[in-house]
Amino acid sequence: SSSSSSSSCVPKNGVFRRPLHTSPPLLLPSYPPHTVVGMPALSPTMEVGILAEWKVKEGDSFVAGDVLATIETDKASIDFVTEDDGYVAALLVPASAGDSVKVGEPIL
Repeated sequence: SSSSSSSSCVPKNGVFRRPLHTSPPLLLPSYPPHTVVGMPALSPTMEVGILAEWKVKEGDSFVAGDVLATIETDKASIDFVTEDDGYVAALLVPASAGDSVKVGEPIL
């Protein structure tokens, strides 16, 4: 079997997924599949956003309809509402840093 050493995210159907690292089963426990979430396009013209506030922290669970973060666009502050259930493995972009994040760039 072959494995890819690339750690880049690969968009598939508009969802960014990070390839899973495979290891011998005795070295690491089995983890469920996970999805890397990119900065959402919260309006048709949005190209970048600023992560103003996380509403979740690492390790939190969430269900469809929960607000994950508040994102500032050039026009408004908008809540990022999830459409799926899951757990937060890592927050990849700090809140309130003031840095613009391109739509699709990994944040969660």
